Amino acid sequence: MQLRRRQGPFNTVAIAQKGEVEEFTLDESDGTVSSLGSYPDHSFRDPLPTSIFMKFESFSPDYVFQRVDDYLHDRDLSRLVTDRILVESQRRDSPQERLLFMSFLVKLTLKVYHAVPSSISTYSDQESDEE
Repeated sequence: MQLRRRQGPFNTVAIAQKGEVEEFTLDESDGTVSSLGSYPDHSFRDPLPTSIFMKFESFSPDYVFQRVDDYLHDRDLSRLVTDRILVESQRRDSPQERLLFMSFLVKLTLKVYHAVPSSISTYSDQESDEE
């Protein structure tokens, strides 16, 4: 038995993900944190897709959450995205706004801290004072 697919437009949510690494130094002598910059994490989510288009026929909270969480694999983040989808779906009052299209960009940042021992920090401070 072959199921018939529903014809016509769907409510669509697009979610794109990207990963980033941000590096910091932590000066152990005074606890100062300085940013060294950031760069794309090319290994992020490999081999999973970095973007997806989800079609929704209904906006049941449990159904939407399950679909989003199946992709994001993060219950807290999935709950935030689901809440935004549900709020926006409830705003569709007029017939022109019946279909919903939303897009999200999720940026996940891995923060890496490099501790600088106080002896190295003190040495570089002394060098700066001598110049």
